[in-house]
Amino acid sequence: MDADGTIVLGQDQDAPADVYDAAESLSGAVTDLNVWSRRLRGDEMAAISGCLTRGKGDVLDWDTSDFEIGLDCSITEVGEFTFN
Repeated sequence: MDADGTIVLGQDQDAPADVYDAAESLSGAVTDLNVWSRRLRGDEMAAISGCLTRGKGDVLDWDTSDFEIGLDCSITEVGEFTFN
């Protein structure tokens, strides 16, 4: 991916800059998404998936990345949680 590239989450993208289809979109929540420039070792994956540590991706870090919600996205609040 180029330094100024785009990652599309929650939508099956058939081609770059393709028109999005609501029937192929995610209905749910995404949290703690991180992307690394390398394959993680087994012990790193076990620690992250076992909640022993929080991974911080070097390509995309959930805590410091800027995310943009698409115009056709809806936000739903359920109790103390907010779903985009």
